[in-house]
Amino acid sequence: TDTKRAKRLFNGNDVEPDEYPFTVSILLNNTHICVGITIGEKHILTAAHCFGNLPLVALANLVVRSGSIFYNSGGNLHSVKKIIYHREYRIGDTTSPNDIAILELNNPITLDDHCKIISLSSTFVQTGAIATVIGWGHTESLRKTNPSLKQLTLTILDPLTCQAYMPYTMYTHQICAIGFLNQGTCVGDSGGPLV
Repeated sequence: TDTKRAKRLFNGNDVEPDEYPFTVSILLNNTHICVGITIGEKHILTAAHCFGNLPLVALANLVVRSGSIFYNSGGNLHSVKKIIYHREYRIGDTTSPNDIAILELNNPITLDDHCKIISLSSTFVQTGAIATVIGWGHTESLRKTNPSLKQLTLTILDPLTCQAYMPYTMYTHQICAIGFLNQGTCVGDSGGPLV
């Protein structure tokens, strides 16, 4: 998900423990900033805009919490070795079409019932399909992240309909999804999966 486009789960539902064991919280200075997806024992997929400008991110203050539905407790903390940005990502451009990064961890995540690698799809998502977005972002009108992982059901839109809602260019490789009235993503949900 993208910052300006999708920032928090607004009016989402609670997630059960181990329901989405590939989902991790990314914390900077002990504060949840984004969601990530476990794609390997030492690799987390997320949104590049979560880290702003590379020189400003102190890796010593960046950790990943895996194995918990709470961003502030449980599971295990993992230090980050480096951030690998998509080679065509434009740092600071919140509408960059390649808003993707991989965090390489210093040590591998122990895979078990609480921590798993996501199975990535190789098929294109069809218009009208139902999908679920997952995150720890703001809920309702609160101005803080929710410590408990939430999920929200969305519907995939066709590119032309989506473009009518968006003040910026949609690219052919992007997926657009919409929730019901007063439901959506918000600050803190960026980088999370759409499954």
